[in-house]
Amino acid sequence: RRCRVSEVFFGIREVYTKSNLLNYEHTESADLLSAALPKNEVVFSLENSTGRWNPSNPQGAEQYLMERQEIIVKYGMMIDGSIEWTDGGTLWLSEWHAPANGLKVTFTAREALTFANNVYTGIRSGTLYDIATAAFEQINLPLLPNEMKRYYVDESLKELSTDFSDDDSEYTIAVVLQMIAHMGCCVLFQDRSGKVHMEPHNSEVTDYVINRFRSYAHPEILLSK
Repeated sequence: RRCRVSEVFFGIREVYTKSNLLNYEHTESADLLSAALPKNEVVFSLENSTGRWNPSNPQGAEQYLMERQEIIVKYGMMIDGSIEWTDGGTLWLSEWHAPANGLKVTFTAREALTFANNVYTGIRSGTLYDIATAAFEQINLPLLPNEMKRYYVDESLKELSTDFSDDDSEYTIAVVLQMIAHMGCCVLFQDRSGKVHMEPHNSEVTDYVINRFRSYAHPEILLSK
């Protein structure tokens, strides 16, 4: 018989149970008016009593950490003896903190717009579609697993134009994307595959529905002018 290689894994694979995972928090929000940038953040802490994650430990695991490492979040529930998985999103490691005398290490992972903190250097006149595309290209987001681009700009932005070439102010890429989305009446958000969208809001259900049966708390609704 012949052997067949089914998987090759490079790196370190570890499993943490409830005794090692001290806390976990996932925050996700998007503004329908693009008055604020979307937020998608995961913060979790691991037990570190042995100093495994301390930077001063030459045999520790901290040396394998790198900013912007991809983190894929999945949530599972045991149903009839098997685990049913739901995608929680794709994020990137932004920071980690291991106190010198602490018993835990805390990790923070954020959405793709965490790459967009540099000063925008692209075109400042033209269609909103061209300016948004230039901003996304400057971010240079990693490709999706299917080799497709990790962003989508709606075709409707080709019908609108602007010119702020006389403005000498420095704007970050994220702020430019927010202004373009706001001007084009689009929503700026990241889906669970890690792809950033700039498109008009629609009422079609495209994600997991949180109805009253699945919700553990009543929604909070705020009205603004």
